[in-house]
Amino acid sequence: MNANLAEHLLRVARERPDQPALVDCHGGRERVWTFARLAADTARAAVALRDAGLRPGDGLLLWQPMSAELYILLIGAWRAGLVALFMDPGQHRRHKAAGARLWPPRALAGPWQAHLLSWTVPGLRHRLRRFITAGWFPGAQRLALKATEPPAAPLVECSDETPALVTCTSGSTGEPKAIVRTHGFLRRQHRVLERELDLRPGQIDLAGMPIFVLANLGSAVTSLIPAGHIARPGAIAPAPVLAQMQRWRPDRAIAAPAFWERLLSAGPAPELAALKNIFTGGGPVHGDLMQRLQQAAPQAHVTAVYGSTEAEPMAHLTAAEWDTMRDFADRLLPAGAVVEGMDVRVIPDRWGQPLPARSPQEFEAQRLPPGQLGEMVVAGPLVIPGYLHGRGDAETKFRVGSTLWHRTGDAGCFDAAGRLWLAGRCAAKVQLGQRVVYPLEAELCVRRVRGLRRCALVQCGAQVILAVETDSAESLTAVQQQLTAQYFAGVQVRRLAQLPMDRRHNSKIDLGALRALLAKHPI
Repeated sequence: MNANLAEHLLRVARERPDQPALVDCHGGRERVWTFARLAADTARAAVALRDAGLRPGDGLLLWQPMSAELYILLIGAWRAGLVALFMDPGQHRRHKAAGARLWPPRALAGPWQAHLLSWTVPGLRHRLRRFITAGWFPGAQRLALKATEPPAAPLVECSDETPALVTCTSGSTGEPKAIVRTHGFLRRQHRVLERELDLRPGQIDLAGMPIFVLANLGSAVTSLIPAGHIARPGAIAPAPVLAQMQRWRPDRAIAAPAFWERLLSAGPAPELAALKNIFTGGGPVHGDLMQRLQQAAPQAHVTAVYGSTEAEPMAHLTAAEWDTMRDFADRLLPAGAVVEGMDVRVIPDRWGQPLPARSPQEFEAQRLPPGQLGEMVVAGPLVIPGYLHGRGDAETKFRVGSTLWHRTGDAGCFDAAGRLWLAGRCAAKVQLGQRVVYPLEAELCVRRVRGLRRCALVQCGAQVILAVETDSAESLTAVQQQLTAQYFAGVQVRRLAQLPMDRRHNSKIDLGALRALLAKHPI
């Protein structure tokens, strides 16, 4: 049996040729791809890639915004046996250059801006076949997707272990690392997402996160790609998205918390009220956002999904369940029940030190009891077994008997009911006198202060600082009073006009950039 993931997507096209597969907005104009058209266009893309001299195993770097073209190129690459490479174009040039060295691409596909950007990156300037999706660039070939009849396209034979997708970490804690997902891994992930997200053929999903469009395509779900620059969900304009929803009436939606904050800022919307399922994740999901989403869509099942790049998903929590989780409220962030098939444990925090192999008996003896904070580790079928060339494995992987475990880098604990609570990143913990304090312990205790938009706890040398984003002097005083009342009196409060956010989901504060900002403007 051919394990090529494209085969599964092509089977959906044969079963539901006339159903819309992708809907996007380009230049202010709505575009619709049925499953049949998507299959034909991916065939044309596969032939163009093959005819350009690319061979199975070659890397195709995709610097294409979230759009129909992204998935046409991705599936076309798989049909031709290529490996799709993803690298965040917003990262620093040296990180992009390091990523290009990990799995050197043979070709680059994207709009003219992507090709221009590639000339600033050593390793991407020369010897690349170039495919352009918008605009013009010297030497770039435009993919011919307008032919009347799809050509005889290849469907290269693959095994479960054949690499399909390579993504690079941000490199925020050092050199970037490459994560390789095989065809078999992506198929396993799809089965879990189909179950956890309750994907059903014929549904329409407002899909604000790229990986979930793949799950939709494999489950015969129509993906409505939000209008706007979805790579910056915290800046998305609500009106065009709500207009899309009014036309297509999606029954489900998934997006980063920052995206939902923007849509909710537009006020009550019947488009949101019609949703039956709402999912969010990719950054901290707070209870007030869950409550506001539930109020905006009273009939919807609102769910927060917790996971990481190396293990996704790990846990989930509905808005209804949120109200029952009171054990560590205002101190930790609930993540809910662990996903079926995944195994999460909490052990003493040794982040920054490699963990040697151990026996199951030794591992069980180290397991921390409910309520005690520690380092969270995970094992299961959705855990990436290692990084490319083993770079980073010593710091993030360890064995218990024959089982490989991944260190998430997150701190947390379980409650007595076996539900997971998060305390923040292990690397972000601070030393406050004789106490070790994790970020969320201090941040959550002031979160409800009126006028406070964002806050982040960081250690800068000997100083422990809570950086706050607010325009109100009164809220600044209230934050300090609340910290003192909650036994965080040694924390200094600094007000900033704007806290730097992560580039990927705009839902997490960029702690490295924040420390640099605080160091540049000391007290």
